[in-house]
Amino acid sequence: MNTEQGRKQHLNLSCTAYEVIQNDLHAFGRSSLSGFLNGIFRNYYESADATIDLALSRKRQELMSILEPLSNSLVREQTCQLFLHREQERLLEQIKSYPKGYGFKFYLNVENASVLEENADFIAEFYQSRPALYLKAVIEEYAAHSQLQRERLFFHETIELLETCIEGGYLVTVETGGKRFDAKPWQIVPDESGLYHYLIALSCPTGEDPSQAIPASFRVSRITMVKKRPKSFRTGRLSLLEQERVHQALQERGVAFLVGKSEEIVVRLTEEGERLYQNKLFLRPKPLTVETRPDGTYYTFRCTPYQIQSYFLVFGVEAEILSPDHLRERFKRILRAASRLYDDPKEKFL
Repeated sequence: MNTEQGRKQHLNLSCTAYEVIQNDLHAFGRSSLSGFLNGIFRNYYESADATIDLALSRKRQELMSILEPLSNSLVREQTCQLFLHREQERLLEQIKSYPKGYGFKFYLNVENASVLEENADFIAEFYQSRPALYLKAVIEEYAAHSQLQRERLFFHETIELLETCIEGGYLVTVETGGKRFDAKPWQIVPDESGLYHYLIALSCPTGEDPSQAIPASFRVSRITMVKKRPKSFRTGRLSLLEQERVHQALQERGVAFLVGKSEEIVVRLTEEGERLYQNKLFLRPKPLTVETRPDGTYYTFRCTPYQIQSYFLVFGVEAEILSPDHLRERFKRILRAASRLYDDPKEKFL
């Protein structure tokens, strides 16, 4: 194996795991399948059960703690070994259970190629000296987690750094969407749908007056850089008043829509629109009031216009924005522009 240049590696994933990887590739803003698979392995292999020797070591520590009340050390050790033997059998059966599905090649980077070389004895013992089986087991195990868990696994370095800064009261500089922000980090929380982690902070663009900082949220998977700033530069710890300000904004607008001014917004839903609202959970705004009338269901929300646009625009004719006027006009412009795509003869696109 040439670890200076890496190598091409064959991998066969179950159809389910391959579909999960493709979904995460898009959801986490990654463009390279090889880069994404390398990231999963690098960030997860040490804590994965597929790395059986480390998994058994963790299990041993857990068992010895549980068995500590036993005064006879020999009995304690024999009991521990019995449970570890059963655990090893379970892990091996789990590895064998992953089905074949979609085979392909990807580029294994230098770092991960070195990891496989360094663990050649372990791979020989548990994976018949076949690194591809080990890679498959790690990625299949990753894919079995929920999306929120997978995001934490893949971005654990970013999340751990942010959690350290929150605990230590450090200001951070965050880059996302090509822009940089100075932020006093407050919490890392999932959104209402349980799909993504968000950094909740009091933030302003880097270089601007920090007294103008506002409550903001940054989706962790879209953060491209985090830099911890020294306390001598400026504290990153929120005062009790600042914490209350951020908390109030969070309660009012929701995790994903902290930036922007909340407004009272009225939306009329048709019967089909009501069905869509009950089934489409992602980014769904919470209503203040709901009133059923002969011509539809009238919802009143207190949230940002951007949240209403993000959620209801795809409803088309099944949702009508009644107020405020500026949001109604925005929907009108967007939908009219979309309809014009279908006004001209199809032949012009051929």
